[in-house]
Amino acid sequence: MKIGIYGGSFNPPHLGHQNAAVEAAEKCALDKLLLIPAGIPPHKVMEQGSPANEHRLAMTRLMGGQAALQSGVEVEVLDLEMAREGKSYTVDTLRALRRAGFNRISIGMQSAVDSELRAVGRIHTFDQVCAAVDAARKAKLKNVSLDLIYGLPDQTMESFETSLRAA
Repeated sequence: MKIGIYGGSFNPPHLGHQNAAVEAAEKCALDKLLLIPAGIPPHKVMEQGSPANEHRLAMTRLMGGQAALQSGVEVEVLDLEMAREGKSYTVDTLRALRRAGFNRISIGMQSAVDSELRAVGRIHTFDQVCAAVDAARKAKLKNVSLDLIYGLPDQTMESFETSLRAA
């Protein structure tokens, strides 16, 4: 079963989140998508007046239901970060998923060259891929794989080899 993981503060969940969830589900040919709202995001402060965790969770479930209807993919919302005390770090979430039986993660690297990623509309950077791989290793996931794309616009053999070496 191919399961995607989409985490964020979802403060509040909005159409951008929903569209990203639908795109991920469709483009990655997922069987299931897990939405994981952060309890306490480590990189930003929740603004005063932000919805309480239970309200963000309920809104994320509503948004996930819409994403499921649009994509035809099963969507499940997990409260594991909200239930955990302290800041919500990716490595802790991956550890919790490993304890729940996950043993493999595939990260859509596509390229190690940021300009190539931007050329095909990817919103991540190579540094973010490295951080995700580091979190997966710290979580002791047994199988970590990186997906690369050959034949990107303006990609050269040299830049593809750079990506291969980086992976």
